[in-house]
Amino acid sequence: MLKFLKSIKIKHSQEEIIVYKLFVGFLTYAVIYYFFLKPLTIGQSFKYNLFVEWIPIIIGIVIITLLRLNFLKRLHKGFKSIIERVFTYILLIIMATMISYSSFGITAEAIFHIIGYNIAENSNQIVMTLPIKKVIYTKGRGIGRGPKIYFYFNDNYENFRIGNKLFKQLKEIDPKKIHLEIKCKKGLFGVYYVDSWSAKY
Repeated sequence: MLKFLKSIKIKHSQEEIIVYKLFVGFLTYAVIYYFFLKPLTIGQSFKYNLFVEWIPIIIGIVIITLLRLNFLKRLHKGFKSIIERVFTYILLIIMATMISYSSFGITAEAIFHIIGYNIAENSNQIVMTLPIKKVIYTKGRGIGRGPKIYFYFNDNYENFRIGNKLFKQLKEIDPKKIHLEIKCKKGLFGVYYVDSWSAKY
């Protein structure tokens, strides 16, 4: 396998185009999954973080590095200073991590949720009542912006996206007077799949 990866050679003039197309493709794949396919869940654990997030991303970074060994060798020879070398490698690590997450990470997460959801479907529904911490509207651009309701579950900070109408109703109320009623089913690694939820006040 390693010999096969080392034998892959891409012309320097093609590298930027290929990397750009891969990045756009994986980013589109990640956005579609995040907004349209990812189930609503609460809860996480060390096992979830390790096996569903960290290990797949690390494996992806290793594979990406092996695929581009020839490029890295050529790049290494062209450095003129240590600062230039360090700065460039930091950028490459960030890029590799982003590509790895949007490909290997998202795929591992999707597979996990398919298995976990099927297991949860055979479990009894649980009704949880949890106090909320705050209701805020995150400004700016990107996936994380918009109105959300935040709460703690099993010592982890969780949040649900909410609509503008509900946000306007809740922002005028003392958070201490609001609690969440969550109907869910337990899956794997401490992850619960939410059937429905509502804010009570």
